[in-house]
Amino acid sequence: MPSLDIGLWMDLLELVSFLSIVINTFIILFTSTKLSSIGIEGTDYNNLVLYIFIMEHLVFGFKFLLAEAIPDVPEWVTVEERKMKHRVDQIAG
Repeated sequence: MPSLDIGLWMDLLELVSFLSIVINTFIILFTSTKLSSIGIEGTDYNNLVLYIFIMEHLVFGFKFLLAEAIPDVPEWVTVEERKMKHRVDQIAG
């Protein structure tokens, strides 16, 4: 029996995506020596947490916009499904 979607795997991929954004943001901000070029001066812990929060949410926002802009089902699949339904309706009478 064919499946409608990838089920649990989609949830797992979303979790991995979320965790990768958080972890990579921390890695970039804690290890980068070039932060002064974007205006982040000093190593004040409160400022660092604020920058992590801002960068994370910018990436999450971009991820959300990208997910909304790209359709879940390609147009050609939708067209083929409509054609198949039409053929079945014609045969079924």
